[in-house]
Amino acid sequence: MANIILTPDQPKYNGGSWHVEAMENERIVSTGIYYYSQENITTSHLAFRKEVTLDTPDENEWSGDEFDDNEGNETWRWNNRDQEREDDWEAKYDMNILDQPNQEVGAVETKENRAIASPNIFQHRVEPFELIDKSKEGHRKILVFFLCDPSHDIPTTRTIAPQQPEFREEFVQALCDGPIGNLPPELHQEILKRLPPVISKEEALEYRRHLMEERGKATKKTSERLGRSTSYHL
Repeated sequence: MANIILTPDQPKYNGGSWHVEAMENERIVSTGIYYYSQENITTSHLAFRKEVTLDTPDENEWSGDEFDDNEGNETWRWNNRDQEREDDWEAKYDMNILDQPNQEVGAVETKENRAIASPNIFQHRVEPFELIDKSKEGHRKILVFFLCDPSHDIPTTRTIAPQQPEFREEFVQALCDGPIGNLPPELHQEILKRLPPVISKEEALEYRRHLMEERGKATKKTSERLGRSTSYHL
């Protein structure tokens, strides 16, 4: 679940960053978003783009010079020896030869009770919206669903018992009340020993910190490759 709440003090949402969901090892292949509640906000869209492989000519056909762009960044400009080849390239990709290797593929309007599903090969971002009536609050609330590659086993609550200390006693009691409780005591205890250890809230937050650090490094690496801001969510 995710909510964006706007108030008279903060009447505008400036939009999100381009991102894909999670990292490659988490095997998310598709994302579904259900917009279940929306009130007092302007029209917004969910935009999509994809990475493209630049089919640029080889160094024998093109030469280039380094130059500084308006922001002081060093960039490479191709000196095309064949203008017709450049025109063909731009027509093929609908983007300039100096553009970063991302091609926008469209946007879908986000409406209440609308569900949007997309493959996780697309980067996406929420476009800006704001309050219609600036004197009162507004919101957009969503449910997000992730489809993992069914050909790979992903650790989930289906196979891992609750690890919060407050739920462990209840879980163990439920096991004892079931068929396991009819086993000989030594087998019963052996099964309970194989349960994963409990994890405190502090330990869980530490795991989360390490996860965010890992994703931060992956985001930086991907951003350097794509040349624009791209992030991993979740």
